[in-house]
Amino acid sequence: MAMKLLLISALVAVILADLRRTSYPKDQFKNLADKKCFGDYALYMEPSDFGYAKLKQQRDENDYDQFLRSNIDNQQDNRDWRSQDPKDQEAGKDMLPFRSFESAAYDSHDSVENKIADSPVKPAAIVVKTGTPYLMPFRWNNPHASELEVNIWIMRNGNPVVVPVRKPACSGEGYQDVMLDFTIPVDFSQLGTKITGFQGCKIEGDCVLQIYAHSVETRTYAIGVPLLVETSPGKYDVDDVTTNSDILRSAGKDLNVRFSSLRPLCLGSNSKETDFESCVPRYPRLVSDVWNHAYQNSDYSPYSGQQPESISQNLQAACVIQMIAADRGELGHEHWKRANRPAYSEGKKLRKRVKEKIKAYEDVARDIMNLVMIPSEDTWTIDDTMKCQGTEIENTAKCFRCAEVGSRSTSRQDKTTYVPSFEVPEKFVQKAKDIIDKAVALKLMSESPNLETHPSQLLFPSTQNLMTVRGDKVGVVQIYIAVGQDMNADFYSVSQIPVLKDSLSVAYQGPMIKTEKMATKADANNYKMVSAADPNKRDDGHHTASLVAEEHRLHMIPVTNNMFSQVLQIPRRVAASSVEENVPARLFGDDEMANSALGMTISWLSAFSLFVGVVFQF
Repeated sequence: MAMKLLLISALVAVILADLRRTSYPKDQFKNLADKKCFGDYALYMEPSDFGYAKLKQQRDENDYDQFLRSNIDNQQDNRDWRSQDPKDQEAGKDMLPFRSFESAAYDSHDSVENKIADSPVKPAAIVVKTGTPYLMPFRWNNPHASELEVNIWIMRNGNPVVVPVRKPACSGEGYQDVMLDFTIPVDFSQLGTKITGFQGCKIEGDCVLQIYAHSVETRTYAIGVPLLVETSPGKYDVDDVTTNSDILRSAGKDLNVRFSSLRPLCLGSNSKETDFESCVPRYPRLVSDVWNHAYQNSDYSPYSGQQPESISQNLQAACVIQMIAADRGELGHEHWKRANRPAYSEGKKLRKRVKEKIKAYEDVARDIMNLVMIPSEDTWTIDDTMKCQGTEIENTAKCFRCAEVGSRSTSRQDKTTYVPSFEVPEKFVQKAKDIIDKAVALKLMSESPNLETHPSQLLFPSTQNLMTVRGDKVGVVQIYIAVGQDMNADFYSVSQIPVLKDSLSVAYQGPMIKTEKMATKADANNYKMVSAADPNKRDDGHHTASLVAEEHRLHMIPVTNNMFSQVLQIPRRVAASSVEENVPARLFGDDEMANSALGMTISWLSAFSLFVGVVFQF
C-alpha cells in the first residue's frame, strides 16, 4: 500500500497553503490520482474538530476540503473566544503534533467523524519497510516556499519518543506537484536497546508518522498517519534486548536569534543528506500552538517541528521577523495595548514595514530568478532517485529548482511567499548584481530625487543585503535574512522602549515548550476571555493575558543590535545521521570576507553610477 499527500489551498483573498493527503476520509480514503503507482487508498487521521463549533460546521457542512488541509494557525482562528458569557466560549486546545485530539495516536476519539477503521484498508495504517525508500507525492495549490520533514513518534502510552527519518527540505516554491521519499534506517530494529519498553511499531496506535512543514509565511502544517514498520519480511518486532532506562538525545532547541550553525538555504529534496543513516531517538519537542495563537501571534508561528537544528537560516529568519513584529495573540494584544501603549503602537508599524520589505525583496529576487536563473537551462538538474516504478512518473522534471523541491511538473506559479531563496552560479553573479543595482537606483530615485537628501542610502542601499557573494564566488540570495538585516536597527530601536509594569517589550517570541506531555498546555482560564471583576463576564482578553505576562516575559529573547549581521556560511558536510549534524561552521575566512566585502563595494559603486545615470536621463 502506498500513500499520498496533498498540499493545497483555497483560492481566496488571503493566500493559504495547506497540507493533506490525496484522499477524503469521508469517501473511504480513496486515492484521487496515480493509483497505478501509489495504490487505491491514502490513509491518514482526519483532523479533530477540537470541540470548536466552526470547525465542526466546516467539516460537516461548509468546506470539508478546507477542513482537512488548513494550517494550524488558521484553524485556531475558528475557536470561539469572544462570546459574552465565558461559559459559551470554547476552551483552547493544542493541535500539534498531529492535529488529533490531545495528540492521540489513533482516530478513535469522538471529535473525529470519519475513522480509518471504517476504510476497506487493512491494516488501518501505512506499512513501511526499513531500508526501503518510501515515495510520497504532494500537491501545493498555493505553493509557498516551505521546508518539510518526516518524523516517527513512538507513542508509549503518552510518553513518546521521536525518531527523525527525513530532514527539513525544500518544498513548494511555486511548484504544485511535488514528491519526496524517505527511508527508515535498518537499525530501527535495534531501538529496543535504547527505548524502554519498545517492542516495535506492530499495531495501530504504537507509532505515528508525522509530516510537518513550515512555510516562510510563517505558518505550521502537520498531519499524522498510523504507522507499522516492517523490520524483516513479514515481521514488525525489534530486537529482544531491552533497556531499563532510555538512551535518548535531548529534544531540539530553538536557535532563536543565533543563526550561525544553520545552513544558509533550505536543504534540497534531491540531496543525499535528507535521509538519516541511523536512528537516533530523542525526547519529543512538545510545542503549544494554542499558547502561541492566544498570547504571541494570532497570524503566524515560530518553527514548531522536531528538528530546529536542521532548518535553514532563511526560514529561521522569517520566523524571527514575524515573531518580533507580532500582535501578541488573540488574547494578548489588548493587554499589551493597555500596559505598554508606546510599544504596542510601534509594533503595529513594524508589522507594516515587515510586510512591505518582504514584498520589495521578493520583487528583486523574482527578477533575478525570471531574468537570469530560469533561462539558464544548462544549470538545471533532475533527481532520478525518486522513482515510481511501472509508470511514466520516474523522476523530477527538469526546470529551475525542480530537483530541489521534487517537482514533477515544469509549471510554476509566482505569487507572494512563493519566491525561493537560492544560489546564483559564479557566471551569473554579475547579472544578478546588475538587477539589484538597478532596483536600488530606482528605489533611491523614487525616494530621494535630490541626492543630498539621503546620502547614507547611497553608501548602504538596503537591497544590497539580498545577495552575498561567498568566497567561492557563488552568490547566495536570502530574502528573509536580507529583510532582517534591513529591519534590524528598527527592531532594536523599538525593543529599547521602556517596559512598563506587567508589560512586555518588543522581542523574539519562540515556540512555547510545554511540560504537559501530549495534553494541551494548562491555562488558568482555558484561553478564554474572562473578566477579572466578574468571572461570568467577558473582557477583551486583558485579564487572562495578564496571568501569563511574567511567563511570557521570561520566555522572550531580547533583540540585539547585530543579530542579522553575519549569518552566511558554508556548512561542514557531515553524514546524515543526527549524531553530528549541522555543527557550527566557520564563518568567512579573511580572504572570503575580503572577496565578499569587495563584491559589495563594487555593487555599491555600481548602484551609485547607475543612479546618477538614471537621474541625468530625467
